[in-house]
Amino acid sequence: MASKESLGRVRHFDLISQQLRLRHLRSISVRNIVPKFAISGDNLLNCLLETYFTLHSVEGNQNAIYTSEKIKYSLNPTWASFEPSSWTEQQSTAMTSLMLRIWGGQNDKFRLIIEWEVHLPSLQYLGDQVRSSKYGHNTVIFGLVDGYYGAPCVPSSNDSEAHVRNSDEATVLQRTDVIKVDSDQVHTSCTLSSVQRLQTIQKAILQSQLSVRDVCQSIQSKVESDVKSTSQLSEEEMLQLKIKLLREECLSKQKLLLKEREEEQGVLEKLREREVNLRRNREQLDSNKSSLREHKQAHIEKRESFVKLTAQLNIRRRQLVSELMSIYPIVELQGSKEFLICSVRLPNCESDDFQGMDEETLSVALGYTCHLVSMIAQFLDLPLRYSMTSRGSRSTIMDFAIEKVAEKDRQFPLYNKGKERIQFYYGTFLLNKNIAQLRQFNGLGTPNLRNTLPNLKDLLDSKFQSSDLVKSPPLTIIRKSPLKNDKKRSSNSGSGGSGESASPSNPKLDDVLLKTMNASTAEVKSALPNTLTTAPLQRIKNAELPVTEILRIHSVSVVLLTCQKNPL
Repeated sequence: MASKESLGRVRHFDLISQQLRLRHLRSISVRNIVPKFAISGDNLLNCLLETYFTLHSVEGNQNAIYTSEKIKYSLNPTWASFEPSSWTEQQSTAMTSLMLRIWGGQNDKFRLIIEWEVHLPSLQYLGDQVRSSKYGHNTVIFGLVDGYYGAPCVPSSNDSEAHVRNSDEATVLQRTDVIKVDSDQVHTSCTLSSVQRLQTIQKAILQSQLSVRDVCQSIQSKVESDVKSTSQLSEEEMLQLKIKLLREECLSKQKLLLKEREEEQGVLEKLREREVNLRRNREQLDSNKSSLREHKQAHIEKRESFVKLTAQLNIRRRQLVSELMSIYPIVELQGSKEFLICSVRLPNCESDDFQGMDEETLSVALGYTCHLVSMIAQFLDLPLRYSMTSRGSRSTIMDFAIEKVAEKDRQFPLYNKGKERIQFYYGTFLLNKNIAQLRQFNGLGTPNLRNTLPNLKDLLDSKFQSSDLVKSPPLTIIRKSPLKNDKKRSSNSGSGGSGESASPSNPKLDDVLLKTMNASTAEVKSALPNTLTTAPLQRIKNAELPVTEILRIHSVSVVLLTCQKNPL
């Protein structure tokens, strides 16, 4: 429908001179459509129609001058408004009569519902808007520029043919010939000559439009006649373009094919080279496999020989050490904890017998022990940390790890005659550490570093079974009369019975040795109780203890550290 604003632009007057033509028509709507054919559907929605209308000329041309849109599921359709001046058939807009056909149906199958030849001047004015009053069946409402119009007499029955008989001869409604208006609203109308001139211009325009239409139709006919030749020409040009593109593509493919063939030749050459190398490598592999089998067999033989040699070496080492034990037998006196080496008594470093023992006997026992330890290390192919020089009762031991000591002072004696006792005790300490190294090499710990002969005998008994192989005869112990420590020290320092004079004291070397032993003692200070470490070290610092007591405390600290690091 036309909008209310567009309908309100022209005021309606019931004048006899008022004209209603096709160009004044803006919209069409229908109320209460009742079709003549049956409607079927599964539900109410499917029973509703899909409707549209067409407008035709009454001059006999059956082609529709306007076709509306389709409205679904409604028996009271109101189609969209339209503008007749935009239609192609311009000459029909001045008509006062037209043919209206309303179609309805379902599923794109439409049938004629209403056909009415409408004479527009004979329509009855209904108002400026559509009322909600009741309408009869198949009531058609026309929207014009000044309002809405309907049939002059709405039929009461369902027969819509009463509308079809409406024509120019229908009864014209009573209209007024004059209307009263204000004088300021009165304007002079066009003169007869002006109206005739306008009519002439309108006819010329219409004639020009008809000429244009004829020219357009002739052009269209020529275009349609030339469509085939044009399409053929277009197809020919398209084919020529395709041929050109295909030729270019063919050239590019040929170049690509040539390049790929060159690459193929290069790949084939590489494959031939790789095949030659592969054949050569396969021959080399077969040769290497044969050589590997030979080397593997030789390796197995060498391994078996190595195992046999290792077993023989171990047996030989055991035999040598056993023979060595027959040369330097170590026995324990019955009823005491004293040990003899080669029938010479060697007490432990911590005992009072060690301090009060005859110097010559002690030097001989330490010389035997030094030679025994050196030979065992040589048989086991073990380099000792502290190298020893076996010279009988004048054996010595070297300490290359001690700092701030001259090279000539790195050699410590294993005899006490004519030497400082602190150097002698330090050499005995190094000998015990070599014995601990032998025990560690053979998988044994050293709980007490001061037990020289017990540690050595335990090593030989547990690893070399020397107790079963060596049967030593009963030994006779030769002792000199025991002397007191102070008396012996005074006799040694005063007379020099062995014919050697005691070397002068070296305070600097003594300080270095004490610092070394104190450093070893400080290493285990954190692991020992305060009663074992604090007081003795303070006494050593203040030089309140004799040298033998200092070495004893140092040996205890080293043994505790060894037990902590290598527990049994």
